[in-house]
This record gives sequence, C-alpha cells and structure tokens, in this order.
Amino acid sequence: MELSGDPMDIFVKVAKIIGETMDVKVVCLSEIRGRELYFLSVYVQGKIYTHAGGCPLAITPCATVKESKDIQVYQNVMELFPQAVFLRDHHAFSYCGFPSLDHDGKVVAVTCLLDDRPREFSNEDKELLRIFGQRVGLEIERKHMEERQRENAAKLELERNLLRKTLDGLFVYVVLMDANGKIIEANRSPLRFSGISREEFIGLQFGDTRAWAYDPQVRAKVKAAVVSAQRGETVRYDVPLMMAQGIVMVDFSLEPIFDELGHVTQIVACGVDVSERKRMEELLRQRQEELYYAQRLTAAGELTAIVSHELNQPLGAISNYVGGALLRFRSQLSANPELAEVLERVLKLSQRAITLIQGIRTLVRKQKSEPELISIEDVTKDVLMTLQNEIDNKQIKLSMDIPDALPPIWCQRIHLQQLLLNLILNAMQAMDIPSWAQRKLMIGARLVGGEKLEITVSDTGPGIAPEIAARLFEPFVSTKTEGIGLGLSICRTITEANGGSISTRPMDGPGTRFEVIMPINNAEENHG
Repeated sequence: MELSGDPMDIFVKVAKIIGETMDVKVVCLSEIRGRELYFLSVYVQGKIYTHAGGCPLAITPCATVKESKDIQVYQNVMELFPQAVFLRDHHAFSYCGFPSLDHDGKVVAVTCLLDDRPREFSNEDKELLRIFGQRVGLEIERKHMEERQRENAAKLELERNLLRKTLDGLFVYVVLMDANGKIIEANRSPLRFSGISREEFIGLQFGDTRAWAYDPQVRAKVKAAVVSAQRGETVRYDVPLMMAQGIVMVDFSLEPIFDELGHVTQIVACGVDVSERKRMEELLRQRQEELYYAQRLTAAGELTAIVSHELNQPLGAISNYVGGALLRFRSQLSANPELAEVLERVLKLSQRAITLIQGIRTLVRKQKSEPELISIEDVTKDVLMTLQNEIDNKQIKLSMDIPDALPPIWCQRIHLQQLLLNLILNAMQAMDIPSWAQRKLMIGARLVGGEKLEITVSDTGPGIAPEIAARLFEPFVSTKTEGIGLGLSICRTITEANGGSISTRPMDGPGTRFEVIMPINNAEENHG
C-alpha cells in the first residue's frame, strides 16, 4: 500500500482504506488539540467528510486511548459514554480506537472505528491498525511542521511588509544585498529616484547601470566599496548618482552582517541625499569668494580715489602751463606751426585726462545725489564724451537713435550715468578682439506704452554663451577671464532701484542687445 500527497490527502485515504478493509460503518480520524478532539477526516458508509467539527476529548472513549497509548475496544459504547454526541449520531454499538504518536511519544491523534453491531477485532486487525496509526502520527507531525512554516513565513512577510512600509517612508536609500553584492531587498527611495520597478531592481548587482547611471570611474568606486564590505570592513563614501530627476549626491555607508562564525552573509547599504547640503556648501564657498572680491574692490576703490586726487593736480598744472605757453608765445609759435600743433595736442590730452580723472573721482567718492528730471540724450552724450577717444582708438563705429522729444526720467544723474557707462563699456569690451572685423556700437531709446522708456545698447561682438547668459546679472559673473563681474550686477541694482528692469537677448546676427525699461510716470508725480 502506497500513501502519498499532502497530509490531508493521506488522512482521507487512510479513513477510506480502513472503512473498506475492516467493513465498518464509520471511521473517524481525529486530531487532539489540547482538550478538544477535532475530526480531520470522517468516513461514513463510502462517503468522506473533512474538517467535520469536534467535541471535548474527555467525554469520548478516545480519552482512554490517549491515556493508555494503545488500542481500546468497547461494545455497547453509547451507554458507556452517553455524553459523546457523535456516538449517538452514528448509532454506534461497537468502538475500536487506536492512537497515533509523535516522535516524543505523545498521542497526537486517535482514529476510531464505529459500527451499529457488535464487532470483534483480531490481533492481525489490531497490528494493521497500529501500522496506520504510525503513518498518521508521521503525517500529523508533517502537518504541524508545514503549519509552523506557513505561520513563520506569514509572520516574516508581515514583519517584512511593516519594515518595508517604515523604510519606504524614509527619504534615505536602504539596500540589502547578499555576500556577493546581489540586491535582495530595497526601500522605495532608490526605486523612486532611479525610475525602475522593484521587480527590476531586486536581483541586480549593487551598482548595476540599470539601477544607477554611474560615471565609469564612479562604476569602479562602488565595486571597490562592495569588495571592502565583503572583507568585513565598514565603508563610507560620497557618490554622484544620475537619477531620473538629475544628478544626486548620495552619502553611502556599507555595513557587513556576520554569522556566528564571523563570515559575511549580507551587506546593508544606507544612503542619504546630501545634494542640498553640497549645494549650500558650494553657495557658501561662492559667497566667501564674493566677499573677498568685495573687500579687494573696496581697497581698490580707496586707492583709485587717492591716485585720482594725486594725479588731478599735476595734470591741472600741465594743462595750465601748456595753455599759458600757447597764449604767451603765440608769435613765436606762429613761426613754428609743428611745435604749436604738438602743444595743442598736449593741451587736449591733459584736459582729456583731467575729465577722466574727475569722472573716476565722481564714481568712487561718497556723495549725496538727489533725483531730478534727466534727459536721456544729454546723459548719453556726457558718457560718450568721456569714452570718445577709446571708441576711436578701437575703431568702433557708433550709431545713436534717441529722438529729441523723449520725456525726461526722474532719477539720480549719477545712477543713470553709471548705468549707461557700464553697458557701453561692456559692449566695447565684447568687441575688443584683435581678429574681430565688425565693430558697431548702437545706442537707442524709445517710448513704450506711453509710460515707460526703453534704452538699448547693442554690439556686434561674438555674443554670450547660454550658460553665462542665465547668470549674467549676478555679482562676479563675467564673460571675460580678466573681468571682475560687477558692472552688469550694478546695472540691475540701479534699474530695479528706480522701478525698472533689465534684460538681454541675442541679435539677429552676431552680437548682444541689452534692454533697460525705466518708468517715466513717477517723474511727473515726484516732480509735481
């Protein structure tokens, strides 16, 4: 006889085989659960019932089987055990019960044979029943073991789900891998940032490009870290990861897990997104550099004021002496026109130098300036007069389009001068390339919407790179390697302080166009 299948299949087969072999009306295979008798499989005249309920063990003849750990046979059993309802249900007269023991010798089940007539059971019958009892005992143990395994698996899965939910709520990267670096579990953070599913992620090698788009040199750093963890070392490193939303800087820590023999069985990788911290550190570094620049510029401004003051007097003296010489020695110079021309040039150059020095002193010295109604045309001509010699020397073609009828702007004259000076100097420097043939400076102004004035300064230089254009008006951002990067930042500050705005855009051809929008309605209100 061969019995195979899961325990319940075998319980059904045992009950049916016994019922048919022994020719009895009822066979009831019952498991003992504490003080209860639970009917696993019941054979009734050719029909099989499973999980058919139960009753208290103490009121049944099966209790005597458990106590004796051997076969018990009763006749007229309903009178002997009147409280056992299942005996009356089957009109039982004769009873034969045999035990099933586990490996510790504990009775775990009782199988009983019921009939409505007297029955005798031979020694051969009893030996056969004892064989069935041994097999049932083995299957009961197997059933208990499988139940414990299912319970443990369910408990483990519940704990894993709870842990996963807890970890999924954290904005940290948690990855569990085996001793070979293969990923066996992970929380949601690396999945969310890497843009792949958990099914795709589990089973990959830690650092696989399908999970993280590493730079190859970083592809090497991660492998080295895993190897160190496999040797039992704790490893910590910062690594840039190319995630779905861009590059993320992650601070990773790899911790090995050991068994009782000290062997590494698993590795836990925990990572924290430190991108914001790194960004703030970089911002702080930039601000410190800007502070150093500002300190240097402050010192340079003070030095410029001193130098301009010291130069102003000798230049004034040179201008006076040359002018006096031209007047005093007019008759002698008329006989020597070449010398007269030289002196005229010296006079013009000295006066030009004085004008420049005065302009520098005006810009760097502290002074109070009240707002007033200012003509954009007049201010533009004043600024161009100080730069005319430089414009000529650099062979820049100048064009101006400023209508006479434009309304004045209500602001401080020094601010408007500084704004135009910075924009014009920026345009001239953009075209100051030895091989650059086309050098054209265009200055314009027009009324916009009746309430605003647009001032434009354009050049025909090589233009501005997109990565610089986005930060062009920030302090210390310059398109020139030797530039300080404050001119355009000052332009924005002046414009916004007067309720205006400044922007830039590329020209149709080569070059850049700066556009300044200044309100003029405040002029009338403030002036009134």
